[in-house]
Amino acid sequence: MKVQSVQWGYAGRINQNQPGDRNISLSHKAQGKLYAANPLAHDTVSFGARGMGNLPELLRCQLRCMYSGILLINPNHIKNLERSGVLSKSLETVIKALAPSEQSFYRVEKEVFLILKNLSKNIPGKNVRDTMQIIRPGHIDDLHRSQRPIFEALAEKAKGLDVHSQNAFDSLMYMESKKLNEMPIYIPFSRREFTYRLGKAVNGTEHPQLMKELTEIVYSAPHYRDPEAPVKQHIALKKIEKMLGDRFDSRALKNLLGDAYRRIRGEKQVISFSRKSFIYDLGKKLQNCTDSTLKEEMLAIARQLPTSNESASAWIVKNANDSSDRIAMRIITPSMATIEHIRPRSKNGPDQIYNYGWVSQKWNSNIRGDIDFAEFLLAYPEIEPNIYKYFCHLIELNNQGVFHKLKIPEDYIPNLKNTIEKESQGLMNISLDGFRWSGDKYDIC
Repeated sequence: MKVQSVQWGYAGRINQNQPGDRNISLSHKAQGKLYAANPLAHDTVSFGARGMGNLPELLRCQLRCMYSGILLINPNHIKNLERSGVLSKSLETVIKALAPSEQSFYRVEKEVFLILKNLSKNIPGKNVRDTMQIIRPGHIDDLHRSQRPIFEALAEKAKGLDVHSQNAFDSLMYMESKKLNEMPIYIPFSRREFTYRLGKAVNGTEHPQLMKELTEIVYSAPHYRDPEAPVKQHIALKKIEKMLGDRFDSRALKNLLGDAYRRIRGEKQVISFSRKSFIYDLGKKLQNCTDSTLKEEMLAIARQLPTSNESASAWIVKNANDSSDRIAMRIITPSMATIEHIRPRSKNGPDQIYNYGWVSQKWNSNIRGDIDFAEFLLAYPEIEPNIYKYFCHLIELNNQGVFHKLKIPEDYIPNLKNTIEKESQGLMNISLDGFRWSGDKYDIC
């Protein structure tokens, strides 16, 4: 299916050789410290945390996410699916493997699952990726239709910009229109972007010292406008390859290095449009805007662009080029059970059972992150009823003797209550009406 051209009137208006500087103002040392000082991924998504005791056994009891109320999927089930290789097989086989967890999927993931489920009856022999490639063009059209009025509103607002900011905005929109139409473009090697993606590829939060050393190497090469940049950037990449060796033999790392080498050689590439990158770049282009109110209004409009958390079309367009198993994993893992530190580890939250609750990976990693619990409650007041329901379920399990059978200390419930009430700074008052003590306590070391 031919994709309708998306231009918004910017093609041909400006010189396409205006890539813009994508490097942020942090020094290379600060970049390295960023990973060491902000252990977000390790802090917020964990299954094998210390001090858990037999708490994972509760996942056998149809436990729901403390924040969203969705039925959690046991991580062991997801690991078994991944290791079995079933997610790389035919679409029909993958659908059968995922079907038992369908009631746990979040709205967008469930919508994608149902689209694939319906197609599995009509497209025999195709795997998940092949099927996604078939439906991707139509969803690109759908996504463009929802993006167009937002870009048009931005263009209208941009008429009020000063001349310098207007030119910067036009330059950005010219490049973004090419991305949206999947036209090859030249993007210079960006130290900031490469460091960010490298941190994700090697799980930099788990290896802060390694990440610091890698960041030092990246920033030892000059900015892309330096005449000697290509040679020195190439040398830096070779050093990184040698340093990592076979430690991180991942698809993400190989793709990242391949992309970096092509950028250094000045090759044009098809770069997918990224909402997150666009909003960041828009802020950079407007950083010298003389009208701060107009700048914030434009950023607010840009944030209305659909995300893969809100739109099935955006989800499909974003993930369609991944391998079959990775696409299937992205349907199921947002509902995976993870241990939530009520008081984040990054804010000295202890690795103790009374600081642990069960939440989905989506809410743990993508939504809450490591913000203070009280701030989180104010931002998402809809989670409060689900927290109360979570405690009702725990009390019910305890009174049925489940805690005793699984050797989980029953004082976990009142201790968790105290933690949440303290961290909520008075916003929550949890009742333990009906809770029955049996006096059972167990060693949780």
